Amino acid sequence: MIQTPFLSRQRTPPFLTPAETPLYHCDSPRPQASLMIKADLARIVYNRHGGISQREAVRIVDLIFDSIKSQLLAGENVKLSGFGTLVVVNRKGRVGRNPQTGDRLYLEPSRYVTFRPSRTSGLEVVRTDDKS
Repeated sequence: MIQTPFLSRQRTPPFLTPAETPLYHCDSPRPQASLMIKADLARIVYNRHGGISQREAVRIVDLIFDSIKSQLLAGENVKLSGFGTLVVVNRKGRVGRNPQTGDRLYLEPSRYVTFRPSRTSGLEVVRTDDKS
């Protein structure tokens, strides 16, 4: 694995082909991070693409997420081939109850987004039923 300083101008050495280049090869300010943030994606784009600046990499990632958000807000599903699909689900209005007082109230119709991994993505959800 190639180590480069965080946010440095160093790039992947030219003797490595893109297939040999590690996907994520820079020191993270969060070495034991359990989640990936948008800045990590921008850093990966910056390190993998030799001709752009760090600022341009951030703009590219922002453009991708803005495009996805606008499609979802318009009620469209977003399919990312080989990864999965973001599906907009419409929830009907219904009558609910306040758990503290027991009062009935009307819950407005709403939309939410679910993620369905593609079969080829290798992402698996492991279900555990703890009925002990």
